[in-house]
Amino acid sequence: MSFSEAELKAIDGALHGLCSHRVPEQHRDKIRIDYLVDRHSVILFEDRPHWPNPALQIREPFAKFRYYRSRGEWNLYWLQSDGNWHRYEPASPARKLNPLVRHVERDTYGCFFG
Repeated sequence: MSFSEAELKAIDGALHGLCSHRVPEQHRDKIRIDYLVDRHSVILFEDRPHWPNPALQIREPFAKFRYYRSRGEWNLYWLQSDGNWHRYEPASPARKLNPLVRHVERDTYGCFFG
């Protein structure tokens, strides 16, 4: 089952601050942080010009939140250099998305923003 309208609104509320304020204002015309919903997951990505060819835009995913409806909990994943999503071990599963978003914002270990 996909997310309900109320769940989508809660997801948007939890991610709005990160997506709208992470990139400094002077760069927001070229770089943006956004998310997409894919079944039971929410994937955060950065949209920016391709470094060697700025005419091309690239989308780089960097964090994924996965909702396990049967357990009523969210898990946070990071995209490792092997190209696979790995559970972000410092973050415990959470009933709400907000605590996991704070882990991404703090990025204590440089997994999300380097």
